[in-house]
Amino acid sequence: IDVERIKRYPYQPATNGRIRFTYLGSLAWQKGVHILIEAFRGIPMEKAVLRIYGDPTVFPKYAAHLQKIADSTNTFFKGQVPHADVGRVLADTDVVVVPSLWYENSPMVIQEAFAARVPVIASRIGALAEKIQHGVDGLLYPVGDAKALQETVCSLIAYPAQIDAFRTRIPGPVTVQRQVDILEEHYHRVKTKF
Repeated sequence: IDVERIKRYPYQPATNGRIRFTYLGSLAWQKGVHILIEAFRGIPMEKAVLRIYGDPTVFPKYAAHLQKIADSTNTFFKGQVPHADVGRVLADTDVVVVPSLWYENSPMVIQEAFAARVPVIASRIGALAEKIQHGVDGLLYPVGDAKALQETVCSLIAYPAQIDAFRTRIPGPVTVQRQVDILEEHYHRVKTKF
């Protein structure tokens, strides 16, 4: 990821005390956006808001369904965000949510969130569970469980100091150069064994 592009936008704390939860990604069933929307039903808007960034034209029926089931008092659809503006969105975010229902490889959104020092709530599945250290730099919940996700969100609303604690424990991003260095170190270790 382009860490400098993300870091260009410093974190902007909310001025109204509401916790800003953000979803960034495809509006597709397997991404579990409907689970996130269901989890946000009934959460007081004065306590938290959910902003959903994604292109509604890719799966228009699913996007329309999401609009229909959303709590319009606390959930806002923001459309597609240009890749160059992801840092700006993250600077205005307290927690990123990744509610995927399927196995992800290595989600860019988690790497970008961590580059911006934004904690992540994610499904406990595949690479998501490998990227997030539960209770350290974010929280995990059982995949597809809207009630558990709502409880997780409500725990952060009840104890918002957790968010700042997570923020301080987010690992530094691995730059492309650092990834190359790691691969070369592994290569040289293996090479010297033979």
